[in-house]
Amino acid sequence: MEGLYLSNNQLSGAIPPQIGNLAALRSLNLSDNQLSGAIPPQIGNLTALQDLELHYNRLSGAIPSQIGNLTALTNLYLHSNQLSGAIPPEIGNLTALQGLYLLVNQLSGAIPPDIGDLTALRYLYLDSNQLSGAIPPQIGNLTALQRLSLYNNQLSGPIPSEIGSLAALRSLYLHNNPLSGEVPAAFTPLTLERLTFYDTNWCVPPTGAVPAWLGTIRSLYGTGLICGEELGSLSGVVSLASRTPASGVQVNLYRSLESDQWRHLDTVQTAGDGAYLFTDLGQGLGIDYRVQFEDPAQRLLSQYYDGQPTIQMATLIAITPGVPRTGIDAVLVEAKFVFLPLVLRQQ
Repeated sequence: MEGLYLSNNQLSGAIPPQIGNLAALRSLNLSDNQLSGAIPPQIGNLTALQDLELHYNRLSGAIPSQIGNLTALTNLYLHSNQLSGAIPPEIGNLTALQGLYLLVNQLSGAIPPDIGDLTALRYLYLDSNQLSGAIPPQIGNLTALQRLSLYNNQLSGPIPSEIGSLAALRSLYLHNNPLSGEVPAAFTPLTLERLTFYDTNWCVPPTGAVPAWLGTIRSLYGTGLICGEELGSLSGVVSLASRTPASGVQVNLYRSLESDQWRHLDTVQTAGDGAYLFTDLGQGLGIDYRVQFEDPAQRLLSQYYDGQPTIQMATLIAITPGVPRTGIDAVLVEAKFVFLPLVLRQQ
């Protein structure tokens, strides 16, 4: 037998150790059940296995080190269980692996540097665990990586500069970690489309221009922290680079809340020059902000999405190097996405 597919049932109890006798098995899918107990170490006998899917169960205990024997494995799905303990360093033996999904467990300890040996890896999801320590610089060896998700852990220290060498990386999720250090002035050849680092201590240097590479990111969700400065009441200017609304149009600024709702912060009138001064944005920063336009008759110029007004004409942030570091140093450029994140600066 080369394939065993028992997903989406109501199977319960432990995975029997006899499953290790299926030496010819290439695909094993036991996901979306109620399986419990430990992953049997005998699973390491399935050396022909290419896909192992055990996600969405109630599996507990440590990931067995014998999983490092599965050198033909291309996808490993262990997420959404109750697995605990450290990520075994033997996972670095899985050099054919393209997807590693360990998110939503109770894994602890450091990310093993051996993970840098997985040079074929495209998707690495370690988020929503209890991982701690520094992000290993060896992660910069994963040159095929497209998505790196480390959020909702206890990772600390600076973000290694080696991440900047991941030219294929498109999404980087770092939020909800006690990470520290400065946003680097250069992070090349990184070409991110999405970056999240809110609820971290990652900060922008207090002098010099805003790092230009931040302005190339389509969806940016950050802290807005200035290194060494306290957050205070914020104000700033938002400019539209194209499709400037006519004079007299109201511009409303909203801030996101943790409940996925939006709180109105300020309303200003356009003067026809495309520049809008928002004041009294409150203490601290939101995860992201957006703009909504209304004409004098209170008709929305932007469309709705899931019941929320969204802006179509200005959703991509382009940070302009050399702009004075006060207020909101951002130029909004026409794009297709619905959210409007802003990098905020103290006055």
